[in-house]
Formats: sequence, C-alpha cells, structure tokens
Amino acid sequence: MSLLDRFTTTVTALAETAMEESYRHTREERLSFDALAALSLATRNGRIHVRGEDRDDLRVDVTKHAREEADLDRIEVVAEAGSGAAAGAGDAPGDDGDSLALRVEHPPGVRDVAVDLDVALPRGTALTTVETENGRVDVADVTGDVVVRTKNGRVDLRDVEGYPSVETGNGAVKLAGTTGVDRVTTSNGSVDAEIRSIRGDALVETTNGRVVVRLGPTLDAEVVATSSVGSVDAGPLGGSARGVGGQRVAGTVGDGGHELGVRTDVGSVTVEDASE
Repeated sequence: MSLLDRFTTTVTALAETAMEESYRHTREERLSFDALAALSLATRNGRIHVRGEDRDDLRVDVTKHAREEADLDRIEVVAEAGSGAAAGAGDAPGDDGDSLALRVEHPPGVRDVAVDLDVALPRGTALTTVETENGRVDVADVTGDVVVRTKNGRVDLRDVEGYPSVETGNGAVKLAGTTGVDRVTTSNGSVDAEIRSIRGDALVETTNGRVVVRLGPTLDAEVVATSSVGSVDAGPLGGSARGVGGQRVAGTVGDGGHELGVRTDVGSVTVEDASE
C-alpha cells in the first residue's frame, strides 16, 4: 500500500471514528419482509452491509445513532413496494414478484444522526441500488447489476452475480468475484478490481490513487491503461511505461471487442492476470 493510500485510509477511518464517538444514544431495530424480486437501499449517513443468504424472507437490522435520544424516534426507515423498478433503481425486475425500496428519512431539524443497515437478502433477489452519502458499503453473495453510490466511504463488492457500477467521492473500491463490471470511479482512493467480463465499453478509474486490475481468463477486451502522473505496469498487455509525463499501455485481451479503460490521474496503474 502506497503512502497516499495509507493516508486516504487513515483519514476515512478517523472520520468514521469521530462520527461514532459524537453519538450518545443508539437503538437497534429489526425489520422483516416477505420474499421479493428486487431491492434498493438508501441512507444519508451510515454504513450499509448486504449479504445473500439461503432464506425465504428479507431481514434488515437497523442501528440508529443520535446525539439526542429524542431524535431516535424521529428517524424512520420507509419501505415502498411496487411492481417493476424500485425507487431509484435501474431496470425493472420482471414479472416474478414485487420490488422494495428502503430509505432512511431524516425529518427537518434532525442533525448529528446516522443509520446503519445490515441486510440479509434471499439469494436470487436482485439488488438494484445502494446509496449513502457518508458511510462504508459492503456487498457479498448477491444477484443483480447493482449501482453503488457513496460520497465518502469505502466500497467492497464480493461474489456478485451481475455487472455492478460503483461511484464514490472519497474512498477505496475493491471488486472480486463479480460476473463483470460496467464502471468504477472514485475521486480519492485506490481501486482493486477483478475483471472477468464486460458487456460494453467499461471504465475503472480514480483521480488520486493506485489502480490494480486483475484480468480474468475469459475476458475479451481492448484494454487501455493510463496514468497522468505515475507508472503503468501491464504484463498481460506486453508492456510497461515509466517516466515524466502521461504514461499509456494498450493491448488486446482474448478476442478484443469493447474497450476497458483503466486510469488514474495521480498514482500507478497495474494490470495483471487474476491468477497472479
């Protein structure tokens, strides 16, 4: 891990610790729902953890944090059900069930609060969107082309049957075991992504940080790796680049096809085989 990555990780951790220590009251609640076709999640301030399980119902553990105890009663988790796409979701899930959108509502005047969501999702239920303005997002063992957005927080996706997209303003991103990827962007933080396939032009980038991309054995793509200030090491593409000024290495992987852009403005880029 580079000095820049360690600095970014430390700053994010300190911010989370300071936020947690500012709360004096905590309350835990549990919500349960029948099986459904698709789920979207949104909270303004707090962590979100989603995992797929062999279960028939959806379980959501809600942890509320507040400086004032009275504010715990004013924070609500609102559930909106309906056929088709959930609020804020992408494509409609189909005709095999209803969708559900869970969002945390902060009434006017309620400040210094956070709500963490821990979700156990039935396998086969499509996860469509996960959003938080300030908090870490962890997703594992789920289905769906999930779109993850956070302004400040690390994102970790593992074993997702789908083509996820990730956008974070400040935080590292890690992807492993996903079917493929559509887009991964962060403004300040490292990216470590295993890429097994792409279904169109795809992009993995950070403005400030290191990027490591691991190419799966079945990937077909035209890979273009660039760094404005930093080195590019791309063994599978047959080259590397170092020196002053922007660096670029490009090559065909598998049968080629759509372009996979891998880039950073400030930092190094490493492209390697997933088996390495």
